[in-house]
Amino acid sequence: MFLLENNTIDTGEVDVGRRAIQDVPPVLCIFVFQYDFVELLDGSRLISKDKRALSDIDAGHVYPVGPREEESGARHIRSVNVHEAGFIQYLDTGIWHLAFYNDGRNTEQVSYNTIVIESIMECPQNCHGNGDCLSGICHCFPGFLGPDCSRAACPVLCSGNGQYSRGRCQCYSGWKGTECDVPANQCIDIHCGGHGICIMGACICNTGYKGDNCEEVDCIDPSCSAHGVCIHGECHCQPGWGGASCEIVKAMCPDQCSGHGTYIAETSTCTCDQNWTGPDCSLGVYHV
Repeated sequence: MFLLENNTIDTGEVDVGRRAIQDVPPVLCIFVFQYDFVELLDGSRLISKDKRALSDIDAGHVYPVGPREEESGARHIRSVNVHEAGFIQYLDTGIWHLAFYNDGRNTEQVSYNTIVIESIMECPQNCHGNGDCLSGICHCFPGFLGPDCSRAACPVLCSGNGQYSRGRCQCYSGWKGTECDVPANQCIDIHCGGHGICIMGACICNTGYKGDNCEEVDCIDPSCSAHGVCIHGECHCQPGWGGASCEIVKAMCPDQCSGHGTYIAETSTCTCDQNWTGPDCSLGVYHV
């Protein structure tokens, strides 16, 4: 519970103290210092209000206002300035006792008013639910900024259309892209890298290109005629095959030139050892 407390005194020339204690009534003893909180009202700094007339007899209550100037029984009236101040204090549930004291020589007339309020001050848009409201100021939770905590400190992960997991976005149905910001029926790159055409959300690549956006160079025959493997747009052929797509059969060394010669790959021929001849060095040379 918050209490808005208004206090007025009839002069600005003294200091009036206010102290409060819960459950235990205050006593008229200057040596008792037990209290739950205390406020000092500096009379010289209180807000000055319009002058009003005060008397020593008011609605059945007697307020000493200084030495009498009239004979006994006469009403003493004087015009004074009224000063006031307001305070806000949080109080726990229970009975509270309030006492006023001053450092002046004369007794001061003090009026006191208490109003229960739900909160001290409201925050703009209640901080959009992204922060705590304290004394009318939003204290934003981590990840939010602004006077009303309406601005995210970081971009929304996965554009709000997916879930971030293990360093990447897992898009919900109907969305795609690294940030899940592209509808499924659209191409991520509508130009398909300049090497294809977008049809129903998919890039159809020209010959020699591949990839979701046709951004990768591909082999003319990606299968390399089933006799090789395509790496970075180039076919690496298996032994015995050649050509851009591994479509050409290359001559093989005929059984190591029958074991009687050396195979020359550049010419695809055998250089036979002494006393051996033939295309595969299989014929012996005998001297008679």
